[in-house]
Amino acid sequence: MRDTAHKIVHSPGSGVILLGILKSVEQELLMREFVGDPEQQATPLWFIAETERNVFLWRSGKSLDERSEFIFWVDIPALICKRRAQLERNRGFNPFIQSKIGPQSHDEQATQTEKLYLERIEDMISTIFVHAEALSHASESIRLELVPNSSRRAAVTLPATPPQAGLPRSKE
Repeated sequence: MRDTAHKIVHSPGSGVILLGILKSVEQELLMREFVGDPEQQATPLWFIAETERNVFLWRSGKSLDERSEFIFWVDIPALICKRRAQLERNRGFNPFIQSKIGPQSHDEQATQTEKLYLERIEDMISTIFVHAEALSHASESIRLELVPNSSRRAAVTLPATPPQAGLPRSKE
């Protein structure tokens, strides 16, 4: 699909939710202790998704200030799979857990806690996150209805692959 400026606009696929909705839902799940103890050492999935967003912007030659040019969708199963691979590749070292002091076993324990957290999130994909997906699509439809003359934003699904042809680059 092309927008009025003839730029390629990707439409999100099925099974993805908006980054902001992921954050809200996940924070609520944590607060209600549906994914474990809120004080646990697991890195929230929304934080990992925001890191993916920032990397995408950087690789595209964009700044954080330019993030409003895009709409960020999150493929939760793909992000969980990528995070698990990162945790396995790092052999127990979790880069998002600050353990400058303490034994190596603390990193391994934090990694195991995060793996359990990811399993709990994954168990909710077919229930809670189905509703979050519907809410995401409804939210975007409402935004387009309320502000019909707003510029169309390019949809990016996270985790993103390296910059794709057709995505705008920063002016040099």
